[in-house]
Amino acid sequence: KMDEKVLPVVVVGAGLVGSMAGLMLAQRGYAVEIFEARPDYRQQVSAADTNSSSLHGQLTNTTKRSINLALSHRGFCALKAV
Repeated sequence: KMDEKVLPVVVVGAGLVGSMAGLMLAQRGYAVEIFEARPDYRQQVSAADTNSSSLHGQLTNTTKRSINLALSHRGFCALKAV
């Protein structure tokens, strides 16, 4: 309906569930913002990160790859719904 206000939704966590929830809510007309605390490992490492004792600082460019995952029947059904 044209006169209805778009409701904002905040999703905390951009993992598998957060991303899927954000996508499905956006398709239903919600204004979605997704927040993730962890850095994007696909980005370049800064000098400060390489000197850090954190997990992110310990990773090298060769370990910063996409995650391979297996989907269950339930996961395939969720993707089909999108």
